[in-house]
Amino acid sequence: GPRYHSRRRLDLRTLATVFGIFLIATLVSVSAAAAERRLALVIGIDNYHSISKLEKATGDASAMASALEGLGFEVTKVLDADGLQLNIAIADFTARLTRDDVAFVHFSGHGVEIDGDNFLLPADIPTPTGGSKDVVKYEAVGLRRLIAQIGATDARTKLFVVDACRD
Repeated sequence: GPRYHSRRRLDLRTLATVFGIFLIATLVSVSAAAAERRLALVIGIDNYHSISKLEKATGDASAMASALEGLGFEVTKVLDADGLQLNIAIADFTARLTRDDVAFVHFSGHGVEIDGDNFLLPADIPTPTGGSKDVVKYEAVGLRRLIAQIGATDARTKLFVVDACRD
């Protein structure tokens, strides 16, 4: 079954975050002229109920939200969300997207790869057991599904940043 491991986040991660914000600013400035709105969904989860807690995911998400607000984004920030809260936030965000919007999604937290698919783990994901592979598939947010869901909107530009601790 899947196992979840926490890894220590290094200063290299901070450098990557700064580079990511620079890249986002560059991409947004290129497409901003035609965009009606800039919308961002920023998710950070530190406080997992059954698996190892993280130390910097919510802080990274808050820093990203602030940077995006500085670039003119309307930011929905979701911290330490359980599965239901996470799915509601994604559905609400997707429903708000209209033609020519810039859609930005950021996730910081635990992730896992199962059978070639990546999953973003909500705070209430259960502790893995022998048969938990299917439970994780149903209870987590499939990255492929999330990208397809946002991709199916009329948003002109779609950006995803996934900063997931995974094995």
